[in-house]
Amino acid sequence: MLRLFKRVLGRQGYDVIVVESGIAGLDLADQQHFDLAIVDIGIPDKDGTIVVRDLIGRHAGLPIIAVTARPTREREQALRALGCQGFFAKPLNLKQFNDRIRLILSDK
Repeated sequence: MLRLFKRVLGRQGYDVIVVESGIAGLDLADQQHFDLAIVDIGIPDKDGTIVVRDLIGRHAGLPIIAVTARPTREREQALRALGCQGFFAKPLNLKQFNDRIRLILSDK
């Protein structure tokens, strides 16, 4: 999935940095500015919902899109309540995904 994000978004002209874990993502976000974070909720080392909460707490205003292979209504509501601007289930509908990213980034 990470390679798919990088390829699809790279083709649209976005610079994409992929990290392999939630902890690495949090560390990198603390070191440099990003326009958008895409968080796979099923990341291996830390619950993705906690990563989203930590990103929002540390970087107010950073748009976040959550992606999961196990979507539930409760999880979507919890992530939106935290401040996620998008919630997508795998497999992704790439058109909807891309449209949401364009909308988020055009507002910046």
